[in-house]
Amino acid sequence: MVTQLKRISPFQVTLGVRYMMNKKIGIRATCKYNDIQEEEEFTPFEIKYDRGLLEGVVNVGNLLGFLEWTSRLGLLFRRDGYSFIEYQEPTQND
Repeated sequence: MVTQLKRISPFQVTLGVRYMMNKKIGIRATCKYNDIQEEEEFTPFEIKYDRGLLEGVVNVGNLLGFLEWTSRLGLLFRRDGYSFIEYQEPTQND
């Protein structure tokens, strides 16, 4: 598997923002982009993956009272709410 990973050239970007509506709950939006291509001496291929995600966030540390015994430790729980992925039929590179 390690030799196969040397044959591809991956590129990935992930951007996200989180907004806490109060000290316990919030929302998070994330955009992801992946572009994977072969190295020059191997069979041509290309994979592009775009994803947008909107999810809910709960500050479990505040719900369980972590601030009563520590100010340095927190715990966030998040759950996917809605995501979209753009799919295109595969094409062969020449």
